Amino acid sequence: MCYGYCSYVLSVERGTAVLQAYSQGEDKQKCPDLKVSADLSEMHWKELAESIDRESLLALPRKIGCPGCVDEPVESIEVRFSDHAKTEIYYNAGGAPGELEGLSQKLTALKEKLVKELPPAYLRQCNF
Repeated sequence: MCYGYCSYVLSVERGTAVLQAYSQGEDKQKCPDLKVSADLSEMHWKELAESIDRESLLALPRKIGCPGCVDEPVESIEVRFSDHAKTEIYYNAGGAPGELEGLSQKLTALKEKLVKELPPAYLRQCNF
């Protein structure tokens, strides 16, 4: 069960990061979807890219454990490579497998930074 902003999607590409916050159903009028973007330095992009081991990542199963069981929040990471290969992995929030731990920590830090850029009035009224 979730109220207010239940889903956050962080999209990162070379040069830019975009965070979107989504509410659901009845909350949409009080809590409209929000979006914030920021420039991403080449150094930050390289740090993210270097935290990925392509072969290890592609070898992981699509689901780690039982994402969402017992109403736990679910996280997912989708990585698209320059040769168009991609993978998306789902796991319980805070339970990134070792192969994703470094990347997950960096993305979480980036998300937390961007959340501070969202309109505070909406965040206050929508976090019950």
